[in-house]
Amino acid sequence: MKKKINEVLQFNAVRIHPVEIEPGQLEYALLDTEVGIIMVVGTSAGIYYLGFAAVNANAALSLDPVLREVKKLWPGTAVRENKSVAALLLPPDGIIHVYLKGTPFQLNVWRSLAGVKSGERISYSELALRAGNANATRAVASAVAANPVSIVIPCHRIIRKNGDIGKYHWGRLCKEKLLDAELKKDCHTLF
Repeated sequence: MKKKINEVLQFNAVRIHPVEIEPGQLEYALLDTEVGIIMVVGTSAGIYYLGFAAVNANAALSLDPVLREVKKLWPGTAVRENKSVAALLLPPDGIIHVYLKGTPFQLNVWRSLAGVKSGERISYSELALRAGNANATRAVASAVAANPVSIVIPCHRIIRKNGDIGKYHWGRLCKEKLLDAELKKDCHTLF
């Protein structure tokens, strides 16, 4: 049975931890939601990756592309299934811990991106301004596109200046579903 996004994601804040060393072992869990099948990857400490293994009801479950992305980010790391990893999305203290590998510029953009509230849609240029890099809109857009923790670091909330929702790594339909769920209050206030 599919769950509402707000049933699998409940948090009040995101803490971003920069990482430079390989975690050694990562575990993943799959969550079937009305938006698609989410794959959360992490350790007991927090989330290292979050993406979609399938984005609509008719799509076949496809772990290989998502696992390839994880291995590209963490090449020396073993990955295995562990359903308890899903609990990382429901932290008892309301704080999701995210471990990211990126440049200082990317980490700064991702921190600013984490501050975009549910239901809010902003342009790339507004995000650049919030990140303290008003003249770096294209570089900010590249950092948004490189975000390895979809939804929790809400890249789906960034739209084009003309109001068009634009592209999304997981497809335009997935982005539309996420934005619609937020407007309908079908998900947690910060998700």
